[in-house]
Amino acid sequence: MTSQIDLFRSAKLIIGRFGDKAADHVQAMLERHLAVDDVQGAGVWLAIGQAVELLNDLTPAGAVH
Repeated sequence: MTSQIDLFRSAKLIIGRFGDKAADHVQAMLERHLAVDDVQGAGVWLAIGQAVELLNDLTPAGAVH
């Protein structure tokens, strides 16, 4: 089982690397694991995807005053 902190660290790194395409990258990785019936790996990517969504929702758009 992957810890919550590791999931959020991974999500932060993916957002940093892929920016607006982070969710697309996560989806591609999820599909790659599902294609080979790697349920555990797919579950990790699903959890990372949820963390990416949460972090993106918490990040303000535009300038912060």
